[in-house]
Amino acid sequence: MTALEASPLTLANGPAEFARCIFMPLPRSDQRRWAEVYLRGLLTIPGKKTIKKMIRVCGDNDVSRMTQSLQQFISQSTWDWYQVREAMARKLHASLDAEAWVVDQAVVPKRGTHSVGVAKRFVAAQGRTFNCQVGIGLFLATDIGSLPVDWSLALDDTWSLNDERRSRAKIPGDVAGKPDSQLILDMVDRAVHDWGLPALPVVAGLCNCPDAYSLLAGLQERGTSLVLEVPASLEVLPAFPANAKPAAKAAEADGARLPTARELVSGGTSRPHVTSVPHDTDQAQRVFLRSCLVQVPGLRTRPHLSLATFRLYAEWSPTESQATRFWITNLLDRRPDEIMRLAAMRQESATDLDRMEKSFGVKDFEGRSFPGWHRHMTMASAAYAFDRLKAAGRLMACAPSF
Repeated sequence: MTALEASPLTLANGPAEFARCIFMPLPRSDQRRWAEVYLRGLLTIPGKKTIKKMIRVCGDNDVSRMTQSLQQFISQSTWDWYQVREAMARKLHASLDAEAWVVDQAVVPKRGTHSVGVAKRFVAAQGRTFNCQVGIGLFLATDIGSLPVDWSLALDDTWSLNDERRSRAKIPGDVAGKPDSQLILDMVDRAVHDWGLPALPVVAGLCNCPDAYSLLAGLQERGTSLVLEVPASLEVLPAFPANAKPAAKAAEADGARLPTARELVSGGTSRPHVTSVPHDTDQAQRVFLRSCLVQVPGLRTRPHLSLATFRLYAEWSPTESQATRFWITNLLDRRPDEIMRLAAMRQESATDLDRMEKSFGVKDFEGRSFPGWHRHMTMASAAYAFDRLKAAGRLMACAPSF
C-alpha cells in the first residue's frame, strides 16, 4: 500500500491542494489542471452549473477553445473515474470517523430519449412515473456527514440490449444492465475488496426496491453487517427453535403463506423498546420500537446449514397503535439505540444528496454519454466532499507520496 493510499490528510487552505490530492491518479498534467477548473466551477457558480459558466470563472479570453477542452475532459477523455473515486474514498476514510456504507438514489428528470440511461420509471418517492435517469450512490457515513464515493447508473433493457444506443452513449462492452440489488452489491464489493476499505455495516432502504430479497441475500452471503429498511409485507418467520424449522420447511416445500413483518410485530411475539435517536440538531427524539428475532426463508448461515437469524425492528406509533416503519438487521449484539442510529444515517444521506442536487450540479450534466455521466458525478462528489470538509474545519491536503 502506497503513502497515497494509506496516509491521513492534513490541514490545507483551498481547492487547489485538495484537487492535487484527489486527482493525483490522473495520468496527465492537463487532465489534473482541467479537474481543478471543473471543481472550482462546481464550488463557485451559483445556480445551474454549465461548462460555459465554468470557463468564465477561469477568466480566459479564448472561451471557445477552453469550452471545447473542458467538455473533452468530461465526456471524451480517457481518465478512469474509478481511480479518482478510490483515491477520494481512501483519503476520506483515513481522515474521518466512518460508521457505515449508506446507499441512496439520485433521480434526475430528463427531456427526450438521448441522455444515457433515461427511461420512463415509476418513482415511489414521488408517487408518479416520469422520464428520468437513476443514479445509485454509495455514501461513506462519517462524523461530518455522508459523502458519496461511488456511483452506478441504472440501465434498463432499452439501453443494455440496444447496440445502437450503447454505441451512441459509449457504454463499455463489459457494462450490462443489472438490477438495483446487483449494482449495490458491486459497489460494496469494489469498496471493500478492490479498494481495501473496511466492511462497515451497509444501510439501505428496500421498501421500493423490486428485488429487495436479492440484496438482503447477497449481503448475508458476503457476511456483511446490515441495517435495511424493509416493507411491511416482507415475509418472515419467528425465530423460535420449537416451530421455526417446521414452518420453514413447509414454506420452502409448498409455498405456504408466512406472516408478514407487520403481522409479526403486531402479535404477541415482539418486545417493546423505548429508545432515543440523535438528530442533526443535537437533540434526541424518543422512538417507540417493537422487535423480535426472525428468519427469512432461504437465507442461511451457510449453504445447507440453518436459517440465518435477524432482528426485526418496527417503529411503533402509540397514537395509531400500529407499526409504521420496519428494519431488519443481523447485528444481534447491538442495542436498539445503536441500530436506530445506523438506520437514521439513510435520512442523513438523503439530506446530503439534496444539498448536492441543489448546489453541486448533480442534476446539471448536459452530456449524453456513459463516461461523461460517471466523470461528472465523480467531480460533483469531490466538490461536495471539499465543501463539507471546509465547513467542518477539516480541509485537507495530500501527504507526500514518497
